[in-house]
Amino acid sequence: MSLDQLNELGGWQYRPETIERVMAASKTVVASIYEANPQLKGFGKGKVALLPQAFTKVLGRQPTYRAQWIGSCVGRTGAMIGDVQSARRAAAGQIKWPGHTIAASVYGPARVEIGFDKHGTRIRGDGAVVAYAVESATQFGLLQEGRYDVAGRLWDLVGKHDDDDLCKEWGRDGMPDALEPIARRFLFRQYAPIQSYEEGRDAVAAGYSLWFGTTKALWSRLPAERDANGFLRISGRTAHSWSVCGTIDDGKIVGLVEDNGQWGPDWVTGPEGPYPLGPGRCLVAPETFEAQIAAGECYAVADYQGFPILEEELTWITL
Repeated sequence: MSLDQLNELGGWQYRPETIERVMAASKTVVASIYEANPQLKGFGKGKVALLPQAFTKVLGRQPTYRAQWIGSCVGRTGAMIGDVQSARRAAAGQIKWPGHTIAASVYGPARVEIGFDKHGTRIRGDGAVVAYAVESATQFGLLQEGRYDVAGRLWDLVGKHDDDDLCKEWGRDGMPDALEPIARRFLFRQYAPIQSYEEGRDAVAAGYSLWFGTTKALWSRLPAERDANGFLRISGRTAHSWSVCGTIDDGKIVGLVEDNGQWGPDWVTGPEGPYPLGPGRCLVAPETFEAQIAAGECYAVADYQGFPILEEELTWITL
């Protein structure tokens, strides 16, 4: 698929009434990260935290992903967030690296088990609502690639973490029931809506990822080109989901690191600036981020333990 075709693909569906209904029914959403942990307020000021640096410690490299070819961006983003959080825990010595997260294990339940079975909304065509997917990650968990012998059947999911054929299958039928107990070993415990740059900065500085969908694009044509410090700015429209995986607030450069690796590493070119952003990533200024989330939905997702402050664990990602 060409870059121009990616630009037309979409995949995130903006449904404000659906989002409100999910929030009202959820048992794992909190009103804000500051309600969950008041000590997080202001935590990111003056800090530099690049969560994907955990991959370098755990895997010895930064991962790249095959570009999506269906509107699976919501599931693909959730799987990449699962990878970041697993790598962060593994780098801190808390878990063994479990392998890459399977995007279909997010995309399928978001559309079927959460979207249709629970809320009665059949999504036509490709795509998903981020709120559905975040709910899925807190109820059904995240499945890693591997071989699973369950109920007399061997599921060979090696190398399937970024497989859109599997996304298409599970996005129609849901995640197989036999695999659900395995996926629930990796549940995100909480999530919180993000409504400002400061909330997003503080959450990421404490080790959490942001998962968002927006109508605001950072490109008018592809590949997009970062400026000398790694920034992109709003130009054009989209219907896309991606993540925030880093924060930089060093007094000279202030912004958030956004990851669109589900389009592969080549959708963006140009300098990374003074910090190692990594493949498929860029910086956005506070006002850019706020414009993006004002035109969509955004959540901080707490990993497998909730929203504590994790400053000691972040020594290896704080430059």
